[in-house]
Amino acid sequence: MNILILIDQTTDPLKLFSKTLASSLAGNHSTRIVPAMDATVADWNRADCVLLGFTYSSAHPVIEIETFLASQSPENMVGKNIAIFQVQSHEDAPLSAAYGYGLTRRLGDQGVSLLGSPIVFFCDGAAAHDREGELMRVSQWTSRIVKGYIPPNLNSWRFARGN
Repeated sequence: MNILILIDQTTDPLKLFSKTLASSLAGNHSTRIVPAMDATVADWNRADCVLLGFTYSSAHPVIEIETFLASQSPENMVGKNIAIFQVQSHEDAPLSAAYGYGLTRRLGDQGVSLLGSPIVFFCDGAAAHDREGELMRVSQWTSRIVKGYIPPNLNSWRFARGN
């Protein structure tokens, strides 16, 4: 199983959460973290599952992922397995969540298979236990959402889906 973690605006918190996510998926899966501005159609086509990660604020809209998704042909979107995660400060969370759900709706209209609702991880905890708690949520989300949809044997999964 090839998993692409496509990230917008490689901020330090987003990089940290993406690396934690990638290590949670290690094992039977090949996982790559690629900034959206560097991603290619080949990266997208090779991926069996794409995890879209971003940090959203009014000062930093999600441009790179939007640009990359707009460049994909409709046939490359249909049936693609996608999950969305956001790394935010508490201050930007309401705006971010609204954007994440809007992106989910647009992707759903394009025929992708969404792996659950978008999730927001918070990066502004000053105490070490706050950061550790959010990193633990990354692992839990991976186990509950992503691994629940991606079995170790991709062929049996495709068979189960009728592909």
